[in-house]
Amino acid sequence: MRPTCELSIKYLLPAFRSAVARHLVKDYGLTQQEVARMLGTTQAAISHYLRMRRGKVFRAFESSSLIRSSAQAVAAKLASSELDVNGANSSFCRLCEQLERDEGFWAMTGLRRKAGFLV
Repeated sequence: MRPTCELSIKYLLPAFRSAVARHLVKDYGLTQQEVARMLGTTQAAISHYLRMRRGKVFRAFESSSLIRSSAQAVAAKLASSELDVNGANSSFCRLCEQLERDEGFWAMTGLRRKAGFLV
């Protein structure tokens, strides 16, 4: 058995960062360097997110309105300086906590979970 956080860090975090980065560049006109600073990563990582070389799994999660709305909200708050990188990370943790209880999300991933672990 593996903790559900393992799935989140391996797949969901890059996908979430990819979605936030795309919003910041497309909706707010920020540069890749500015977005990298906001997300605590490198410009190269942002470039990969934008070209879907990282965070590709997001396409599988796009049907989740919770993930989409969380990414948009974090992007808006980062763009307006209401959040910093630590706040963005905290927002991701809250999203994971919500998804932990969302049976529809787990059905969408095709994974089974039991008491917070993947089985």
